[in-house]
Parts: sequence; C-alpha cells; structure tokens
Amino acid sequence: MVGARRATLLVYDAEQQMLRIVAAAAWTHQDVEPIEVDDACSIAARVFREMRIVSYDPTDPIGPEPRLPDGRNYRGQAFLSVPVLYAAPGRAASRSV
Repeated sequence: MVGARRATLLVYDAEQQMLRIVAAAAWTHQDVEPIEVDDACSIAARVFREMRIVSYDPTDPIGPEPRLPDGRNYRGQAFLSVPVLYAAPGRAASRSV
C-alpha cells in the first residue's frame, strides 16, 4: 500500500514528444504545462526515458538519494515515479509515467 497526498498519470504524446497529465488526484492540473521527454530537470521525463522507477524517502537513512538536476524545483519531500506499460486489446504496449 502506498499513501500519497497527490498523484498524476502522464501519457506520452509521440507527435509532440511530450508527457501530458491525463489524470490527477488531490489537486487540479488544468494549467500544468506538458513535460518535454528530454527535460533534464523532470523526474517524470527521466523515468519515461530510462523506463525505471525513481523514488526518494528522506526518512530512510540507508535509501539512496536520486540525483536531482540543478534547477529542479520539487515541492514535495518524498516521491515515487513509476513507468507504466499498457496496451489496448490486440495492440502493442505504450509507455506512460
């Protein structure tokens, strides 16, 4: 079980090379700009590019601190970002975050 104060689901827009928020919990996202998949400051973009989980819990004394690029304006204390693969019946899998 994971508890979170807010959550988002981003979907890849291949034509624009962007990640767009399509669902959010505990906050409104209508005015949030899409994320470029090559954005060096975005954890979500890094998770999408590398297709691996990135997480951080500052209360875990032995947990690794992910390398956050300069300029990252992260407002939370802890986070979990997970790549998602999905497919409609009879179609190839697509990637999301």
